[in-house]
Amino acid sequence: LLQTHVVDPQDYDVAQANFLQAQAQLNADRAAQETSELNLEWTRVRAPITGLVGKISVTAGNLITGGVGNGTLLTTLVSEDPLYCYVPVPERTLLKYQAYARKNQETVRSAKIACAIQLEDETGFPHKGMIDFIDNSVDPNTGTIQIRGVFSNPDDYLTSGLFARMRIEGTGPYKALLVPDASVQTDQNERYLLTVDSSNTVQSKRVTLGILVGDMRVIEDGITAADRVVINGLQMANPGAKVNVMEAPVAQASPSPAK
Repeated sequence: LLQTHVVDPQDYDVAQANFLQAQAQLNADRAAQETSELNLEWTRVRAPITGLVGKISVTAGNLITGGVGNGTLLTTLVSEDPLYCYVPVPERTLLKYQAYARKNQETVRSAKIACAIQLEDETGFPHKGMIDFIDNSVDPNTGTIQIRGVFSNPDDYLTSGLFARMRIEGTGPYKALLVPDASVQTDQNERYLLTVDSSNTVQSKRVTLGILVGDMRVIEDGITAADRVVINGLQMANPGAKVNVMEAPVAQASPSPAK
């Protein structure tokens, strides 16, 4: 209409100005709507993790503030499944774990080394898990490094903050020769066992001890499975003496990884 001179140019300018003003008002209203929607979204607190909520610190009607450092604490949320256990280990232990991981061409962080924990009233380390985190440096003041085990807790039996003992697999399962720990004899700094040869003569054999598994001691070197070890009447069994042998089987200890 403007090009055919039907509408006055002044009327056109007024109409165009009114249109631009209305468009600006629409954009302002949309911005106000987005702000209101954002403010409404902030009234809903959504946790990024699943866990157990603690006591509510404020009730409906209380004034709360936001921001970093000075915001009002609403409640606390603790992850319960999985649950993490942090322990500091000596650096010599870390080196042993590194050697264990290198056998599979892995690092301690990627080897998924098995671990287990037990609470104050438990025995046998019933809760199984694995190492999923190791700190990036050794504390020079204590000579320790922090590692973390992760444990499944579907029944919420484990509670955050409890004290626990952790056992970490150090070498993996292996076959070992075990004897009753009570049969191990001591001579100054040496350890030895009394054995009986084919002529029923007592002999003393120096041995290298391993870990203790229940009441059985791992023997790393010094005897073989064919040796007959004296486990009773040790006071009367002297090296070189002849004895009357009464053989009896020894109950095998249940397999346990070295620690």
